Amino acid sequence: MVVLSAGSLIPADGDLLEAKDFFVNQAVLTAKPSWLRKKPGTVPANASLAERTNCAFTGTSAASGTAHILVVQNGRDNRIRPGGGASETAPPRLSSNRGIRHFGNLLTQVMLVMVVVVLGVNIF
Repeated sequence: MVVLSAGSLIPADGDLLEAKDFFVNQAVLTAKPSWLRKKPGTVPANASLAERTNCAFTGTSAASGTAHILVVQNGRDNRIRPGGGASETAPPRLSSNRGIRHFGNLLTQVMLVMVVVVLGVNIF
């Protein structure tokens, strides 16, 4: 059994035994920030991972509240990525990430030019 509270990274797949105002950030499952209230109980057998409100999954994080989960699967047997470890394909690069990376490179280049200019002025 694992005790989780706000800010905890969920270390293994598990079923909720107890929960009090327990919300989980499931961005790993839905590819967008989404907080879902988790509570003990039953869900339909054909529910997707993102719709299972009675389970917590490896890699998600507790946004608020507290919960006790019974570990069902961990390591290489987790439900999100069978085989565990890093995924075999790289995540798609978003245009915002490319823009931020380009801006960071531009700032680095400007800083290097400024350092050379200030050093040159001080030496002269």
